[in-house]
Amino acid sequence: MTPQLSLEDKKILRTVCKQLNFAFEASVLRRILINVTKPTLRAAKGTSQLEMLATQRTRASAFTREVEIQYLAPEFDPEAQYRRPDNISTDDSFDSHKIKEAHDLMQQYLASAICSLRNVSSVVYVSFTLTEIGTAY
Repeated sequence: MTPQLSLEDKKILRTVCKQLNFAFEASVLRRILINVTKPTLRAAKGTSQLEMLATQRTRASAFTREVEIQYLAPEFDPEAQYRRPDNISTDDSFDSHKIKEAHDLMQQYLASAICSLRNVSSVVYVSFTLTEIGTAY
């Protein structure tokens, strides 16, 4: 049954009951993506993932084999460059205080989060230049 299911389907099924969670946990947590940007912070995912890994409130350390680090830039919105100028909304509630808080949390949790992943065999860091990031503002 497992090979036919998509990763998204496995993630959903993990929330149904404990037995399904245990059945799919290893395959779902095999590869994790660390991505801290404005959109992930707005969705309350960015730094909370680092905190859960650092404080070992997740079983990812036992199952994760691959880590991909995309962005560690809470002030950056990678989707901004694809929006039409008339479709860009200004989010006043997302202020510099929240961005500074995200930087502080990254500094506090990033090293511990990565060190908690004991069985990792591959780490990919997708690097972007400041020019590339700057064009998306």
